[in-house]
Amino acid sequence: MIGSPQKFSRLLAALLFALCLIGCGGGSGGGSSSGSSTPTPVVAPNPTISASSSGGLFNQSQQVTLSSNGATIYFTTDGSAPTAGAQRYTGALTFENDTTLKAVAMNGAGQSSSTLTLNFEFDYEAPTDFALKALTGVINNTNAAAFALTIIRGEVNASYS
Repeated sequence: MIGSPQKFSRLLAALLFALCLIGCGGGSGGGSSSGSSTPTPVVAPNPTISASSSGGLFNQSQQVTLSSNGATIYFTTDGSAPTAGAQRYTGALTFENDTTLKAVAMNGAGQSSSTLTLNFEFDYEAPTDFALKALTGVINNTNAAAFALTIIRGEVNASYS
Protein backbone atom coordinates (compact mmCIF):
# COMPACT_ATOMS: atom_id res chain seq x y z
CA MET A 1 0.00 0.00 0.00
CA ILE A 2 2.89 2.39 0.57
CA GLY A 3 3.84 2.24 -3.12
CA SER A 4 0.36 3.27 -4.27
CA PRO A 5 0.38 6.91 -3.02
CA GLN A 6 3.88 7.36 -4.45
CA LYS A 7 2.74 6.10 -7.85
CA PHE A 8 -0.25 8.41 -7.68
CA SER A 9 1.97 11.43 -6.83
CA ARG A 10 4.32 10.66 -9.72
CA LEU A 11 1.40 10.22 -12.11
CA LEU A 12 -0.15 13.50 -10.93
CA ALA A 13 3.19 15.37 -11.33
CA ALA A 14 3.65 13.99 -14.86
CA LEU A 15 0.09 14.96 -15.77
CA LEU A 16 0.56 18.51 -14.46
CA PHE A 17 3.86 18.81 -16.35
CA ALA A 18 2.18 17.66 -19.58
CA LEU A 19 -0.69 20.12 -19.11
CA CYS A 20 1.79 22.93 -18.53
CA LEU A 21 3.64 22.09 -21.76
CA ILE A 22 0.40 21.95 -23.75
CA GLY A 23 -0.83 25.25 -22.29
CA CYS A 24 2.44 26.98 -23.14
CA GLY A 25 2.33 26.00 -26.79
CA GLY A 26 4.12 22.68 -26.57
CA GLY A 27 7.34 24.01 -25.11
CA SER A 28 8.09 26.49 -27.91
CA GLY A 29 8.28 29.37 -25.45
CA GLY A 30 4.98 31.09 -26.08
CA GLY A 31 1.28 30.64 -26.57
CA SER A 32 1.57 30.72 -30.36
CA SER A 33 0.35 27.61 -32.10
CA SER A 34 1.96 28.53 -35.43
CA GLY A 35 5.27 27.01 -34.47
CA SER A 36 7.11 30.16 -35.52
CA SER A 37 9.59 31.63 -33.07
CA THR A 38 10.41 34.76 -35.12
CA PRO A 39 9.96 37.88 -32.94
CA THR A 40 7.58 40.58 -34.15
CA PRO A 41 9.61 43.63 -35.26
CA VAL A 42 8.96 46.94 -33.52
CA VAL A 43 7.89 49.53 -36.07
CA ALA A 44 8.67 53.17 -35.31
CA PRO A 45 5.65 55.48 -35.74
CA ASN A 46 5.76 57.86 -38.69
CA PRO A 47 7.05 61.26 -37.56
CA THR A 48 4.54 64.08 -37.29
CA ILE A 49 5.11 67.82 -36.94
CA SER A 50 2.93 70.73 -35.85
CA ALA A 51 3.30 74.45 -35.13
CA SER A 52 1.74 76.91 -32.71
CA SER A 53 0.91 79.29 -35.60
CA SER A 54 -0.41 78.88 -39.11
CA GLY A 55 1.44 81.93 -40.43
CA GLY A 56 -0.26 84.90 -42.04
CA LEU A 57 -0.08 88.69 -42.14
CA PHE A 58 1.01 90.44 -38.92
CA ASN A 59 1.84 93.92 -37.64
CA GLN A 60 4.04 92.73 -34.75
CA SER A 61 6.71 90.06 -34.27
CA GLN A 62 5.56 86.47 -34.01
CA GLN A 63 6.87 83.64 -31.85
CA VAL A 64 6.38 80.09 -33.15
CA THR A 65 6.95 76.77 -31.42
CA LEU A 66 7.29 73.49 -33.29
CA SER A 67 6.56 70.03 -31.90
CA SER A 68 6.77 66.40 -33.04
CA ASN A 69 5.97 62.95 -31.73
CA GLY A 70 9.51 62.47 -30.44
CA ALA A 71 11.31 62.92 -33.76
CA THR A 72 14.07 65.50 -34.31
CA ILE A 73 12.92 68.68 -36.09
CA TYR A 74 15.01 70.44 -38.75
CA PHE A 75 14.02 73.76 -40.32
CA THR A 76 14.95 76.47 -42.81
CA THR A 77 13.84 80.10 -43.03
CA ASP A 78 14.93 80.83 -46.59
CA GLY A 79 12.25 78.74 -48.29
CA SER A 80 14.58 75.82 -49.11
CA ALA A 81 13.62 72.23 -48.28
CA PRO A 82 14.78 71.13 -44.82
CA THR A 83 17.05 68.09 -44.55
CA ALA A 84 19.02 66.43 -41.75
CA GLY A 85 21.77 68.95 -42.61
CA ALA A 86 19.49 71.94 -41.91
CA GLN A 87 19.34 73.81 -38.61
CA ARG A 88 18.08 71.65 -35.74
CA TYR A 89 15.10 73.06 -33.83
CA THR A 90 15.81 73.60 -30.13
CA GLY A 91 13.26 76.21 -29.04
CA ALA A 92 10.77 78.91 -29.99
CA LEU A 93 11.48 80.95 -33.13
CA THR A 94 10.70 84.67 -33.38
CA PHE A 95 10.00 86.36 -36.71
CA GLU A 96 9.91 90.11 -37.36
CA ASN A 97 10.40 90.17 -41.15
CA ASP A 98 8.79 88.35 -44.06
CA THR A 99 9.86 84.71 -43.70
CA THR A 100 9.01 81.33 -45.18
CA LEU A 101 9.51 78.67 -42.52
CA LYS A 102 9.85 75.08 -43.67
CA ALA A 103 10.28 72.27 -41.16
CA VAL A 104 10.39 68.47 -41.13
CA ALA A 105 10.53 65.87 -38.34
CA MET A 106 12.90 62.90 -38.77
CA ASN A 107 13.19 59.81 -36.59
CA GLY A 108 16.12 57.46 -36.03
CA ALA A 109 14.72 54.93 -38.54
CA GLY A 110 15.19 57.44 -41.37
CA GLN A 111 11.50 58.23 -41.71
CA SER A 112 10.41 61.85 -42.13
CA SER A 113 7.16 63.75 -41.78
CA SER A 114 5.61 65.78 -44.53
CA THR A 115 7.16 69.25 -44.84
CA LEU A 116 5.44 71.96 -42.82
CA THR A 117 5.43 75.30 -44.67
CA LEU A 118 4.41 78.56 -42.98
CA ASN A 119 4.57 82.04 -44.50
CA PHE A 120 4.90 85.06 -42.24
CA GLU A 121 4.32 88.50 -43.75
CA PHE A 122 4.62 91.75 -41.84
CA ASP A 123 2.96 95.10 -42.53
CA TYR A 124 4.03 97.68 -39.98
CA GLU A 125 2.78 100.78 -41.81
CA ALA A 126 -0.67 102.12 -41.10
CA PRO A 127 -2.90 102.71 -44.12
CA THR A 128 -2.68 106.35 -45.19
CA ASP A 129 -6.36 106.69 -46.06
CA PHE A 130 -7.83 104.86 -43.06
CA ALA A 131 -9.06 108.01 -41.34
CA LEU A 132 -10.62 109.29 -44.55
CA LYS A 133 -12.49 106.02 -45.09
CA ALA A 134 -13.71 106.03 -41.48
CA LEU A 135 -14.71 109.67 -41.74
CA THR A 136 -16.76 109.24 -44.89
CA GLY A 137 -18.29 105.92 -43.85
CA VAL A 138 -19.52 106.82 -40.35
CA ILE A 139 -19.33 110.56 -39.95
CA ASN A 140 -21.27 112.98 -42.13
CA ASN A 141 -21.91 116.74 -42.15
CA THR A 142 -24.75 116.41 -39.67
CA ASN A 143 -22.85 114.60 -36.88
CA ALA A 144 -19.20 115.54 -37.62
CA ALA A 145 -18.95 117.96 -34.69
CA ALA A 146 -19.89 115.22 -32.21
CA PHE A 147 -16.91 112.98 -33.13
CA ALA A 148 -13.33 113.47 -32.01
CA LEU A 149 -11.06 111.38 -34.24
CA THR A 150 -7.32 111.03 -33.63
CA ILE A 151 -4.66 108.74 -35.06
CA ILE A 152 -1.73 107.76 -32.84
CA ARG A 153 0.97 105.47 -34.31
CA GLY A 154 -1.47 104.16 -36.89
CA GLU A 155 -4.23 103.40 -34.37
CA VAL A 156 -7.53 105.23 -34.58
CA ASN A 157 -9.00 106.64 -31.40
CA ALA A 158 -12.55 107.88 -31.77
CA SER A 159 -14.94 109.22 -29.17
CA TYR A 160 -18.49 110.45 -29.39
CA SER A 161 -19.77 113.34 -27.33
